[in-house]
Amino acid sequence: MSKKINNGTIKNIKISGFKSIKNIDLDLEPLNIIIGANGVGKSNFISAFKFLNQIVNKNLQNYTALSGGADNFLYFGSKHTDKIEFTLDFDVNVYSISLIPAQNDSLLIKEETGLFRPSKINYWGKEKTRYITNRISTESNLPTKGNMTIGEHISVFLNNYRIYHFHDTSKTAKVKKTTNINDNIQLQTDAANLASMLYLFQKEYEFEYSNIVDTIKLVAPYFKDFLLIPDVNGNILPRWKHKDCEKIFTFDDLSDGTLRFICLATLLLQPLKFLPDTILIDEPELGLHPHAISVL
Repeated sequence: MSKKINNGTIKNIKISGFKSIKNIDLDLEPLNIIIGANGVGKSNFISAFKFLNQIVNKNLQNYTALSGGADNFLYFGSKHTDKIEFTLDFDVNVYSISLIPAQNDSLLIKEETGLFRPSKINYWGKEKTRYITNRISTESNLPTKGNMTIGEHISVFLNNYRIYHFHDTSKTAKVKKTTNINDNIQLQTDAANLASMLYLFQKEYEFEYSNIVDTIKLVAPYFKDFLLIPDVNGNILPRWKHKDCEKIFTFDDLSDGTLRFICLATLLLQPLKFLPDTILIDEPELGLHPHAISVL
């Protein structure tokens, strides 16, 4: 496998003035687990990535309005905080953005920059900073396509992380519903296409599929295997087999914790080619038995 010259792995993140986060400067490793008491800012740290996702998709104004306005994003409100700042260090590239409140309780982009460090990839030359937005703007000016400029590299990186949450295990949860076998580009953030991804892994990635199944058995020893049979239209209803019974079960027959663990095992043990550069999992321990948490 050839080594990537540049990738979207975040090495460091700085956040100031955002929700309950007054100021943070955090180095990140390949795996980061954030643990703390209720109300210390864990969820707001995750929501910072959701916020950045809205920026890169040029949906800042709608997202701010639907979330209750700028005051809900500024640390202790606009009377206490006059700007929000983010800096994401991708090693070779660095993205920085500063946002300020407007009189109509919206947020405006004051400045957006991208930095390129050629020394990180053994290129000759000095560091280069490029203004992506250098005047007050309602939306980001990050490019969506081009010739791989600094801004486009950053745009690709910011688009290639996913925030996963497997909280919904109710009767109407999408993970329990029929899905089409062609919906298999990447695991959806709520695992709505879990059956399609497992079907693909079962057919073409035997090692990873077996690893997923064997890991599930550590938590659910009664579990034998998935039954993934598409109908004539290519749709699959996710089902599974019990090791001691010939009856076929649906995901409705799984406990909430077991179903969440299946989603987590599939996400973390899937073939590398399907993984985003950065994965954020919101409350992965939710509803899991202590033994399942230790396996996780």
